[in-house]
Amino acid sequence: MKKNYALIIAVMLILSVINLSACTDNSNSTQNISQTGFNYSTDMQYYYNNISDSKLRCTESEKGYYYRGDHGIVIFIDKNTMDGTPLCNKVNCLHNDPDECDAYGYGIIQYYNGYLFTDKSEYDDKKMSDITYIYKVSEDGTNKEKITNGFKDMILDWFIHKSSLYYVTDLGLYRIPIDSPKSDPSVIIDFKKNEFKNVNLNKFIAYKNYVYISISSMSDDNGSVDYYSVKTFAYDIESEKLQEIAFDELTEITTFFNDSMITYQTTINEDNTYNVVYYISDLNGDNKKKYAEYPSGYYMYSDGEYIYVDNGAYVNFSKENSSNNESDYLGQTITVYDFKLETIDSFVLPFTEWIDMCPQGVKHFLLADKNENDEFELYYIDKNKIGNYNGSVATKNPVCKLNWKNTSNQNKTIHTVANTSTSKRHNQLYDCFISAKKKGYKVIDNYKVDDKRIIDGFSIKVYWNGDGGSYTGEFPIVGFNNETEATSFCNTINYYIKNKNVVAIVSIEKIPVEIYQMLNSIISGNAIEPISPNDFTGEMVLLA
Repeated sequence: MKKNYALIIAVMLILSVINLSACTDNSNSTQNISQTGFNYSTDMQYYYNNISDSKLRCTESEKGYYYRGDHGIVIFIDKNTMDGTPLCNKVNCLHNDPDECDAYGYGIIQYYNGYLFTDKSEYDDKKMSDITYIYKVSEDGTNKEKITNGFKDMILDWFIHKSSLYYVTDLGLYRIPIDSPKSDPSVIIDFKKNEFKNVNLNKFIAYKNYVYISISSMSDDNGSVDYYSVKTFAYDIESEKLQEIAFDELTEITTFFNDSMITYQTTINEDNTYNVVYYISDLNGDNKKKYAEYPSGYYMYSDGEYIYVDNGAYVNFSKENSSNNESDYLGQTITVYDFKLETIDSFVLPFTEWIDMCPQGVKHFLLADKNENDEFELYYIDKNKIGNYNGSVATKNPVCKLNWKNTSNQNKTIHTVANTSTSKRHNQLYDCFISAKKKGYKVIDNYKVDDKRIIDGFSIKVYWNGDGGSYTGEFPIVGFNNETEATSFCNTINYYIKNKNVVAIVSIEKIPVEIYQMLNSIISGNAIEPISPNDFTGEMVLLA
């Protein structure tokens, strides 16, 4: 197995382990970004989703930012003071009890036209399953209104963009007018009609007049389902026309800037090292040309004002694979460019560990890191100083803690998993998560499985080359209170790999033997290193 592949996984969106999302003050950026037709009050705030599989956990209003912290608590950050407090108005509330505090219970969050929108699942006794609704919440969190009918199919992701709610389920992509949220949805893509099977959602984002969706689906070869193929579509919201964008293999959308779409492709060199090639094109994918090229482990994103190149994954890989002490850590550096890729500035993040980040707006980065008490806290870095850093270490300023829940009876917490409630009995899942992250797997902070027995989980995405092209598989890793519940759950599904309280869910009966070995090592808490997509032998394992 090749250590170099850890880099390709890092670049193929390992940054999706991103509960440590970043957000910024956009009070000045409104003027800058809106010059190109963007309005953060009515448009999907794409700069919070520069990285694939990062469901919106931070959103901006005229007055401040809303950030979803641990255990689904929403924290409001005032733009003027940069102080963060839970979105609760109860007198004398300590915000440490999810059953009593109004700041808890949020899923994806998005600010739109004076309100905060979120999703919430409620158990239906008749249907014996969770039903998801969209709620509209007043800016101060005092009033919550259920505005949609219940969605019978599990929603994989959603956002509001230019007067419509767009959402994805296992069956397709849909649109509902936000001013008539209980109306019947319009079907944009019917996965079954297009013979897309066991769909995984790779990217879901909107910019200007386009909604983009990238999916992996299983192909049927002579009656036996074997491999995944990746397709990316652009939906023109004005013409209501859908087109497939013909991307090359291992290509993903990364961000947008100056009315252009930026994509990247990972390439393999003759010495088995990897590079990342960035391309720029029209918003519909036409007129693509090479934009930049970096070593694997460098990631590019944008906030509409600047282009940022982050070497964090590369530095982290170098640290994990060296004998250097922590004091020898090279430092995660952010280089700032204009649209022509002329250097504006650079600065080093003031942390000794890799920080997943994604900048927004003009004034601040919002980053999560552990404080001196080994607890995660939110910090901000001043973006107004761009142009004056000159390669120096940026100053971090505290905002507030992220974990408000009473944790006196808890132990480890999987901070980067969205619906975390991990305690001592869930240490096995935590160890699996940390092991997979350290080995360089692409770890996703959701697990897309609807079962009340599941305590928490995450997903692993793997890329491989086989007969017919390049493929992608996304495998949920979920944990249970005890092995009895894990076994009970396994009795309700067809294909899985189980180790005590942790289960890796597989949607097909045959998978490459290399993937079986990787998943088995992950759920044991001792992950082996991922291998190059080109090193799969084609040998399959039957999961009966």
